Amino acid sequence: MSDAQPQPESEAAAAPPPAPEAPASTAEAPASGVPPTAPPAPTGGGWTRPEWAGPRLLYSGLIHAGVGLGAGLVISIVVAVLVAVAIAAGAFSSLGADYSGLVGGSDSGTDASAGSSSSVAFNPLSVFTGLFLIFGMSLWGHVSAKFTADISGVHIEAHGGVTAVPIVVTVALLAALVVWGWLVERRRPSGGAPARIAAALITGAAYAIVLTLLSLACSFYLKVDPVALWLTTAGWRLLLGAFVLGTVSAWLGREFAAAGPGGGFWAAGRAWLGGVHPLVREVTAVAASGTVLFGLAVLVATAVAGAHVGYATLLPTLPLWFGNAVVFAASLGQLGGIRGSSTGSHAETLSVFNPGDFAPWLWVTIVLAVIAAVIAGVRIGLERPAESRRELRSAWLLPTAIAVLWAALPWVFDAPGVSITGIPVIGDLHAGVTVAWWTFLTSLVFGAITEATARFAVPVLQASAPRLVAVVGAGRTTAAGGVVPLSRVGRRVVAGSAIGLGVLCVLAMVGSLVITGVANTLYSPKVVAERYLDDLAAGHVDASAADDAGISKAKGVLLTEDALKGAKSLLKNPKVTSVSTSGNSAYASVSFTVGGKKETGEVQLKRDGTVGLLFPDWKISKPLTTAVIVSAPDVSKVTIGSVSVDVPDSGQVDVYAYPGVYEVDADAGKYFAAPTQELVAGGSSAIVSLEVQPTDALADELNARAKKLLDGCAAQHVVAPTDCPFEEYAFGDTSHVTWKITKYPTFTINADGTFYPDDVGEAHVEYTESYFGETEQESDDVSIYLGGKVTVDGDDLTVEWESY
Repeated sequence: MSDAQPQPESEAAAAPPPAPEAPASTAEAPASGVPPTAPPAPTGGGWTRPEWAGPRLLYSGLIHAGVGLGAGLVISIVVAVLVAVAIAAGAFSSLGADYSGLVGGSDSGTDASAGSSSSVAFNPLSVFTGLFLIFGMSLWGHVSAKFTADISGVHIEAHGGVTAVPIVVTVALLAALVVWGWLVERRRPSGGAPARIAAALITGAAYAIVLTLLSLACSFYLKVDPVALWLTTAGWRLLLGAFVLGTVSAWLGREFAAAGPGGGFWAAGRAWLGGVHPLVREVTAVAASGTVLFGLAVLVATAVAGAHVGYATLLPTLPLWFGNAVVFAASLGQLGGIRGSSTGSHAETLSVFNPGDFAPWLWVTIVLAVIAAVIAGVRIGLERPAESRRELRSAWLLPTAIAVLWAALPWVFDAPGVSITGIPVIGDLHAGVTVAWWTFLTSLVFGAITEATARFAVPVLQASAPRLVAVVGAGRTTAAGGVVPLSRVGRRVVAGSAIGLGVLCVLAMVGSLVITGVANTLYSPKVVAERYLDDLAAGHVDASAADDAGISKAKGVLLTEDALKGAKSLLKNPKVTSVSTSGNSAYASVSFTVGGKKETGEVQLKRDGTVGLLFPDWKISKPLTTAVIVSAPDVSKVTIGSVSVDVPDSGQVDVYAYPGVYEVDADAGKYFAAPTQELVAGGSSAIVSLEVQPTDALADELNARAKKLLDGCAAQHVVAPTDCPFEEYAFGDTSHVTWKITKYPTFTINADGTFYPDDVGEAHVEYTESYFGETEQESDDVSIYLGGKVTVDGDDLTVEWESY
């Protein structure tokens, strides 16, 4: 092995760096002009351990991991303190109030004098749980929670989890590993690329194992019988994430030192980047320009939002969400979206095509995305050799690489999400937010803008605006390898291409405006509500709207198209007076005329995804209905419009109806009838009472049956006929008794079937009375008091008689 370190290929394009220091393990260099002594050749066919493989490399990797862990703890402490400041400032006052009992240490159930039998178990290292939650989540760890309880012999167990990668904290943790790797490699070189890889693997393995064990040891555990709670980030995700990220970061730091041993950290990083594949440099330039612009935009938005919600809420917690906000903002700017979902509801997407209340701000993100693409294109164009502009076969590489990066981003950095399983009665709960899946497709457009700027716009800018090129290109005004002179035809092609690019950008902006205009007109909540009202006025309805509103089939029996068409008249002059939107819900205030009276109401809508990925899909979530009450206690069925409805035992029908005028009557049969009533459904409620009245047929039938009863009683030759409503009081023995009905009673019949005499009847009786041996002829007139109740079953009539 030679004493001199091999130079990386990237240094051929950079300024010659100072000669690297010889490794400490090598012997002193020989005198000038004397070649170094070659190491002895292996004497056997076995494997010979490289010179760099030894305890020093192991110690270097382990110390590197220790420094990374220490730096990570410091960073986690800083973030935890900032969050504590936010809590103290009242940003999470409700959360603090909810857990004040735990923090303060309530004496309930733990005072020995109180005689409580509950036991308490607590992990004393739980005081550090918060630090390792931040640390672990930043390295792809998943917060796992377990809740158990044994109550009245029933075991309850629920599991939960939180997934979120605070990108800013992640970058800070990995930057510490990169910087220390650069420092240690610069001071004591490992001895070549294999040694640097081996050292990085040692660092990553130690970093991951120790962090996972510490997270497990510092898990939150609290048990107060019969309840126990366990919380940690320790798991395979943390182990894998810390190993991969730690290894890559440690390797990058050492590679920086090897690429630029004589300069500072940033110079070493640029030197290393200069030696990698040009596509990597170009993708890095695109990411850098987008990060800077959207980072500034998020800071401005934070300042604006802080004026409304309070800076104490946002600023201290900035490291937790700033990086994620930058990614989401960049996704929106590139015509992508932010997709949120939760248990029991459809996924909702925020995008420029479905902006909700954020329409003006989303247009700003698109402008920023175009600017970032152009800036990256200028810098890339100045990096490329001028001759490469004429070669178009590789024009697809950069846009494709950007699309691949966006496709992988949701998998590399998990978006915030919460899941809870095993909750009794409620079931499983899930909620999360992520970059919309089609973002990688729309990013191809902005990748194409970057590529076109690098190929076609840079020559024009070099000739027309060299100072602007110098600013955007960080002082460079010419491309690498010089500027290739263009012919007259070439200049025309470049100028035409630049003009075409500008036209395409304008067309893209105009197209976005048109799409947004279409979304706000043809697919807006107001338009959907207007179409809904027009359908109601025409007698057309979608029965699924009632189902979505949670109206049962029994109460929604009138919410069908057939029932609506059975109305005497429908609503007229429908108009949407105003619409208010709150997130994925909209509320449309409407006015209309029904039955000659002007009414008002409200239609509720919900956003159910998109139509063709571009336009919001608004649907009716609560239809325009009126609560209808029909009081009909004396019948079994009523007819509302064209629909027959069973009357419950309560005698009251409670249903919903669409606006309209409905005729209501009762199906009471032959002996009872109810006058038809008009029900005007238009306001919040409508009430109709059906007064059932007996028919003449019932009166005639009752009189006939009364006559038959009385005639049968008169045929009995006794002073007290059996089961009859009249009798004669006599003393002694009676004989030759004859009865004659001189007046039949008439009746008043109630709606419930009861009846009573409104004109009593009379019966004349004659008989012979024997009393103490004397016989006399007697006669008398007896009043007939007869009432009772009739029961009707269809056309069958049953009479129950009562005498008074």
